[in-house]
Amino acid sequence: MKEKIEEFMNAPGIAPETIPDIDLYMDQILVFLDEKLKVYERGENEKVMTKTMVNNYVKAKVIKRPHRKKYSKGQVEHLIMLYRLKSVLSLKDIQKIFGLMENQFESVYGLFREIEKKHLESLSRRYEKKPGEGRPDQTAIEIIELAVEADLKKRLAEKLLDGLEVDGIRRK
Repeated sequence: MKEKIEEFMNAPGIAPETIPDIDLYMDQILVFLDEKLKVYERGENEKVMTKTMVNNYVKAKVIKRPHRKKYSKGQVEHLIMLYRLKSVLSLKDIQKIFGLMENQFESVYGLFREIEKKHLESLSRRYEKKPGEGRPDQTAIEIIELAVEADLKKRLAEKLLDGLEVDGIRRK
């Protein structure tokens, strides 16, 4: 278990300066995301993102349409955050968050990275103290702890989202 934890904790994430400043075609984005986000996948044959997924995000207006079939650095940042958030929040909720922060999106990805770093450091400290010692029963307890914590935080995030107003409309 300790190796898995270390591998996960040492995942560098995607620093803004590593995202190309030039606009990219869909295939280039998919290769970039697959390379950079592969550490978060469970299976070797899983694709991080597909053309269909990106097209659906554009149709749903979660990310802006590409300009002449090319995606900007900001759109790539959107896709990275979308990938990371979609395992916890619905597409509609992610769209709502992106909508609320649309005017300040240049700084949102940096904020996202800071939050990610803070939580990774916290997890790292947590597992330095009790690495599970490789015992299956202790590992099972750690998994349940993480799952319960994730569930509670997800539900709280949904409650907070439900109380927000977007475009003057309060979602019930």
